[in-house]
Amino acid sequence: MNDIQFTLSVEESPIFITCEKNQLKQVFLNVLRNAIEAMNMGGEIHINIKKGSDGACIISFQDQGRGILEELLPRLGEPFYTLKEKGTGLGLMVCHKIIKQHDGSLYYKSKVNDGTLVEITLPLAC
Repeated sequence: MNDIQFTLSVEESPIFITCEKNQLKQVFLNVLRNAIEAMNMGGEIHINIKKGSDGACIISFQDQGRGILEELLPRLGEPFYTLKEKGTGLGLMVCHKIIKQHDGSLYYKSKVNDGTLVEITLPLAC
């Protein structure tokens, strides 16, 4: 689709988390949709799942899109803040809310013309 390839890497298996699967599915689809829309010339999206050193599950999405200016990264997730021409600014806001409800966190790292990394950290199931 759109000349985009997906690669999945799971560093350790199994990894268990306690979650509302439909809510996390909504988060993952939103992050992937943003990555796809940022790569209008195609490319790769790398999805990595691993256990963090602090007893957490880390799910990362790395795209090869146009990237985001570093000074704009802290505003991602604010209500009605968007970098898209026809965006509402609500997608990432909802993602932040869902991840927070799951006692997790969202982190962004980006470089213009070099892509964006979205890292989601969630607690492992006991």
